[in-house]
Amino acid sequence: MKIRLLVFAALAAVVSCAPRERIPAAPDYDSPEAWYVTDRGADVDLFYISSTETFDATVGRKVYHYAQAADSAACPGMRAEMEGVDRILAGDLNFYSPFYRQMSMETYLDTALIDSRFPVAMEDVRAAFKHYVDERSDGRPFVLAGFSQGGELLVELLKELPDSLQDRLVAAYVLGWKITPEDLAASSAIRPAQGADDTGVTICYNSVDSPEHASFVSSGNTVAINPVNWCTDATPAVLFDSLTVTLDPETKLLLVDGFEGTGYAWKPYFEDGCYHTFEIRWYGESLRENIAERCEAYQVSHTSGNPLFDGWYADPEAVVFEQEYWIYPTYSHPYEEQLFMDAFSSKDLVHWTKHGKVLSKDNISWLWRALWAPSVVRKDGKYYLFFGANDMHEKGEGGIGVAVADNPAGPFKDALGHPLVDEVVNGAQPIDQFVFLDDDGTYYMYYGGWGHCNLVKLGDDLMSLVPFEDGSIYKEVTPQGYVEGPFMLKRNGTYYFMWSEGGWTGPDYHVAYARADSPFGPFKREGTILESDPAVATGAGHHSVIRGRGEDEYYIVYHRHPLGATDGNNRVVCIERLHFDASGRILPVRITFEGVPASRL
Repeated sequence: MKIRLLVFAALAAVVSCAPRERIPAAPDYDSPEAWYVTDRGADVDLFYISSTETFDATVGRKVYHYAQAADSAACPGMRAEMEGVDRILAGDLNFYSPFYRQMSMETYLDTALIDSRFPVAMEDVRAAFKHYVDERSDGRPFVLAGFSQGGELLVELLKELPDSLQDRLVAAYVLGWKITPEDLAASSAIRPAQGADDTGVTICYNSVDSPEHASFVSSGNTVAINPVNWCTDATPAVLFDSLTVTLDPETKLLLVDGFEGTGYAWKPYFEDGCYHTFEIRWYGESLRENIAERCEAYQVSHTSGNPLFDGWYADPEAVVFEQEYWIYPTYSHPYEEQLFMDAFSSKDLVHWTKHGKVLSKDNISWLWRALWAPSVVRKDGKYYLFFGANDMHEKGEGGIGVAVADNPAGPFKDALGHPLVDEVVNGAQPIDQFVFLDDDGTYYMYYGGWGHCNLVKLGDDLMSLVPFEDGSIYKEVTPQGYVEGPFMLKRNGTYYFMWSEGGWTGPDYHVAYARADSPFGPFKREGTILESDPAVATGAGHHSVIRGRGEDEYYIVYHRHPLGATDGNNRVVCIERLHFDASGRILPVRITFEGVPASRL
């Protein structure tokens, strides 16, 4: 009995002294310390899941089989890989890579251990990707990539990718891991790449010298493409002038011939002839070029389209507020129905959100018809919407008013209770106002129909007119051919004055421009920049211009009549790029059905 007690005591002592397996704390993805990020100001991101850079570690009586990712400083191998992959693959893209509790290398010696420990790593990757989508991506399209363990996690992430995000997926690169038939059947997001420039697809490959050296990362793979020539058949490709890379359509393995190196295999995980460690190093340049190619193809295929949004709208005022594009158009219906204005916002010029009735008769006591051509500016935290109302012909019938809101989506409320401009001066009907902020802080308003254009100076409150230095309130600046729809753009110190000519209901409606060294002109007509195309649409006019993020990135937003339209009010809002030549002249705009690619501010 005494001996038996001593044995039990000895066993207890051994057990109490044995290291205890611990799961480390999860990273906090709200913290910058949980990420490796390179923000290049690009329109597309690369989200990368790193490979296994962790080994079992014993700290005191605790043994860890995961990376201690809550402290990124404790993960130097993971950081080094992130830096290398960013340098090799990202190119011009923004790069996001999360530290996560990846499984240790030793885990891969036992399938049962992989199954039991994988959920911890997946929990982190899932949380990191959600944080990226919700807090960091700002709606941009993205490329997903993962190598080895990161590839395994990426396959699971693709299975969970919701339909709402699949449209933003440029491509997924599962590097050094397999995609099984079960994986393929489990996700509509896993679509095998068929060439070099298809998008929304998954790229997968695993390199060996012969099928006998397939390993646990590649056995059972069913998706593969050659990353040198981007073929899915057995067409061979030459790499580094010494290696021949051929895809085996039967085993879905990359067969590499001509490599004579030694000491590269991570035994006992991989044997000689398994080139797992070279999956990024060998093909890095080709992968980087391919990522850029697929991004370009994505941008071309994901354009705004024209019209930008459904409905009959005209006279669009396009403006940028708080890193977001806004368009305020006229509701293009009979005058008596034009008693409100909608607005539309977008972060990328492609996806637009409607904000209904940002201004309406409910907030303008003197409006009874014909609410037209808004112009919107932001000043001191307030938003000012200038509008034309009632199609004024004689004093007292209406004119140009101003409404104010605390938000670009309104609701805007009439600020004066009466028009700001309520009479015909210099023959200009008080409609089609455009408010222009000059570099010196002065707010001007150009306006006018009936073939005449006036310029007035706004007071600091934006709700009053103040005299010019000569004491006058109104200055006529009408150029030759002017009908209505004035717009002013200042670029490189030059004032570009633009306007619409022709009849707004007809096919001859178009936009012309002039240049001057002063907001007062004189404005000498230089040419037409926007007009009908009988193969696309008619009556292209009454426009505005916004600037994108690029150095000389401008867009013209305008309305036009669809082909076959018989009602003058059948107008839709469209967008095209606006270009300048080396001398500063505006190049004629070609109207399209495609519109413009996505562009974020």
